[in-house]
Amino acid sequence: ILEVGVGGRYDATNIFDHSNTNSVCGVTLIDYDHTRVLGSSLLQIAWEKGGIFHSEKGTVVDVFSKDFDDTQHGTTSRPSENTRSIDSLEVPDNVSSSADETTRFFTIDSNESEVVSVLRSCAKNEGSGQALGIVERGHAVQNDWKIGLPGDHQRINAELAVALCNALTNNIQGFSRPTPSPTQPSLEEALEQAFWPGRCQSVAVPYNAGRTINVRCDGAHTAQSLASGLEWFRAVSGHDDGLRRPRFLIFNCSHERNPVPLLDMIQSINQPRNAIESGDERKIHKPLFDQVYFCRADSE
Repeated sequence: ILEVGVGGRYDATNIFDHSNTNSVCGVTLIDYDHTRVLGSSLLQIAWEKGGIFHSEKGTVVDVFSKDFDDTQHGTTSRPSENTRSIDSLEVPDNVSSSADETTRFFTIDSNESEVVSVLRSCAKNEGSGQALGIVERGHAVQNDWKIGLPGDHQRINAELAVALCNALTNNIQGFSRPTPSPTQPSLEEALEQAFWPGRCQSVAVPYNAGRTINVRCDGAHTAQSLASGLEWFRAVSGHDDGLRRPRFLIFNCSHERNPVPLLDMIQSINQPRNAIESGDERKIHKPLFDQVYFCRADSE
């Protein structure tokens, strides 16, 4: 399993010739990240990420040359900074738009429709006519299953993981799926055992005569991922249940990211709220965090 470092189109991990290997690709939720390198719009970022669908890596071309022609190399045109639709993107007319058991490229339906359209164009152009599979919640991962990675947003990521595994086994010639046995974990059990340190992770730190401090860790670094992380924290910390306990935030923002949108979101969610849903408007939820500590970007 190779996780792309930045973007995808020009990332060092983008080395596999999909026409000669049993490889599959998945793109999760696209948000504003590494904008200095990938572009300032979601469509530009989607174009960069869709570059991992490129099937034929045997030809080396200079894409920055003034004589470079996208259409001659089966390459989707890069959206401009002001592009708000994908009407101008060239999509071959002789390819299927629906996914089937031969599909090798996937994304999730949580992405904006225009983002999905860019990825679909990349799959068809760079991917030599491949369709793009759109993964939806509730398809393979049942709603009552427990996922080892906390957070509601991880359920669609679990769906994508299952889709990639199924697609890979479908593309391996001569591969036969083993018959499930009582000694083998089921798909449900496998997902329940999934663990990723630093993603909505809870750590109980002992202190003072058997008492513990619950440390909640999440490496969210975009607006959408931070929103998901905060919702997870509200639930596991007991804030929305009115539990009176001190809560502290330790905030760190490093690299090239702009901390202002992230702090704005934290500030907005940290405001006291009337508990109208409880039917008692006099009940006021205290702020989510009692104190906030800021770490320098180069701190350890």
